[in-house]
Amino acid sequence: MLRPAILTATALAAGFGIRALAAPLQESLPATQEAPQESAEELPPLWYAVLLRPGPKWKKDLPPSEQPGIDDHLDHLVQQFQTGHLVLGGPFLDDSGGLAVLRAASLAEAKKIATSDPAVEGGLLKVAGVHPWLVPLCSLVEPEDDEGGPDEGHGEDPDSDDGIR
Repeated sequence: MLRPAILTATALAAGFGIRALAAPLQESLPATQEAPQESAEELPPLWYAVLLRPGPKWKKDLPPSEQPGIDDHLDHLVQQFQTGHLVLGGPFLDDSGGLAVLRAASLAEAKKIATSDPAVEGGLLKVAGVHPWLVPLCSLVEPEDDEGGPDEGHGEDPDSDDGIR
């Protein structure tokens, strides 16, 4: 069974941009995109979404697992996971890049983590964007199938042409 995180009305209002109802976020976030400290327990998580794209040294004729330098990239991600910075991450199935979601004290720190990836430094990947991401609704629990185990389905066919990219 999927169990979403339950948040306060203030957190939900803040996450959906209803500033009049969100006293802790009545002022816009500072340039560093850090949440106000006095109300951190009432706010949903502020994470950073890092969009990665193939860089100039990406070899289009090789699968991701065979790209020179991909092991260094994976080692970097494991290190970030072990230090608590990496929340989740992985490649897109259409070979357009990948996404890493980071915990960081500031936008500057998230950018530093992203750009210090050896695959980025070496040109295999490029950072296409680092975005502050307020997460008012979240469930990092896998849905279970009817027998109580993880659901093996992964949604719609990634090759379907539904117009969403």
